[in-house]
Amino acid sequence: MKQVFLACDIYDPKIKANLLNEWESEKSVEILNKTISDFGYFTKTFSSPNSLMQSLLDIPNEKKKDVLVFNLIEGYLSPNREGYIPSICEYLGFPHSGSSAFSQSLTLNKFLTQTLAKQIGIPTATLGLLERSNWEETLENLNPSLFPVFVKPNGEGSSIGITESNIIRNKESNLRVRELISEYGEVLLETFLEGREATIGILGNFPNYTSSKVFYVNYPNHLFCESTKGKGEPPETLEGISDNLIQRQIQNYAIRIAKQFKISGYCRIDFKWGKDSPYLLDVNGTPGFSKIYSLFPKLWESSGIEYETLISRCIELGFADYEENRRFLYGKRYHESLY
Repeated sequence: MKQVFLACDIYDPKIKANLLNEWESEKSVEILNKTISDFGYFTKTFSSPNSLMQSLLDIPNEKKKDVLVFNLIEGYLSPNREGYIPSICEYLGFPHSGSSAFSQSLTLNKFLTQTLAKQIGIPTATLGLLERSNWEETLENLNPSLFPVFVKPNGEGSSIGITESNIIRNKESNLRVRELISEYGEVLLETFLEGREATIGILGNFPNYTSSKVFYVNYPNHLFCESTKGKGEPPETLEGISDNLIQRQIQNYAIRIAKQFKISGYCRIDFKWGKDSPYLLDVNGTPGFSKIYSLFPKLWESSGIEYETLISRCIELGFADYEENRRFLYGKRYHESLY
């Protein structure tokens, strides 16, 4: 029997820390676990690195190909945090869901993501990267015509660190920049875009991908910010886009981005509409899988693919990537004769 180990960070509502906003609720993990077990897989949930590692090390070499680790680990602060599980699995010779550690680390870094996207003709609003050593000088030398600008943590998701005060109107209004630099270290500097946010889901392994429909994201605030996020029924809703030109353009951009970053399994890509084009915001290589509040499953459900079908497909893509992707060869070296 094939097995699926759910590696997850469990959100604790008693801990008031924005850094945990990307972690899944216990209820969401229970739903996901039951969904996978109903497919006929043996499942087990791990929220402790030590217990996961011990269980993996206890599995005989000849059975590793039948144990997939479903990656829900988000961690916090580290630029490598979404790559923990892919690195461990690749090294030990296990299948896993989602992209490689390299792709995860690249897409977690918004500045690098937008820089590489520009190389394939994807519009971005990037003006630069602010760090402790240069942020004051960079803002001081910024052309006044570029204001207002927008600032946000360079390596966070779930709108962590984003509030209305992240809109910087002039050079003198730099208190929020100072706060973000102090807390997160690196801050992305962008042209402020007034348009609506849109999101799209991707499924597939390089180079073959399919996309969901594109949807606008409606939310109660002027910005999609950290106060919007929660672990109950989400305040944000998806709104269909009837303009076929916008649909085709964003879908085309999304597929090109997935190929550029060699996405495995899945990702969610966010855009914001500018004056004449969608602008890439970020690529989420480890989207949420909560049936309750996550946008990624809701995107596919609104595109005609139910939650159970989506999860089954993500697992199948993980096993397929393990069989086909050369990056797993090193981890398989002790048991490759069994294949």
